[in-house]
Amino acid sequence: MVKNSNGLTLIELLLALAISSVFIVIIWVFFFQGIQFSNIVSDKNSVQQEANYVLRSITRFHQTSKSVYTITFDQNPNASYFSFTNNIESITMESPRFSYSIYQYNPLDGSEQLLQNNVQINPNKVDLPIKIVVKDIQSPTTLYEIKTVISKIKGG
Repeated sequence: MVKNSNGLTLIELLLALAISSVFIVIIWVFFFQGIQFSNIVSDKNSVQQEANYVLRSITRFHQTSKSVYTITFDQNPNASYFSFTNNIESITMESPRFSYSIYQYNPLDGSEQLLQNNVQINPNKVDLPIKIVVKDIQSPTTLYEIKTVISKIKGG
């Protein structure tokens, strides 16, 4: 009897196919989890950058304003825009991707309350203890909070 060992048996072929399928599924899952994680990190980074930009703009406006200014928005919380206006200039923060919530807080006891619309701030007399929450509209669980006290050197 002559034995031919040049080909593959059906069992060997099925075993190779099963092992290959397992490796392909593992690689596929790892690849898509990597993409999903990358998107989550990118969204968190975008929200944090927006919050930092908002804080920097508010700080600049508060510190350079020479007169009373007004904070306005369409709703609070989850405003689609808010603006700071004095008799010389105005800045508006708005983005179709983010919503904003603005709180005034007490740094001594940690209490906070939503900022009322059309609040007037005199930067020459008072500091602005503020909490800003920026939320991604497409992913509401992705948000970033900043609590700070914005101040200006007061003239004597």
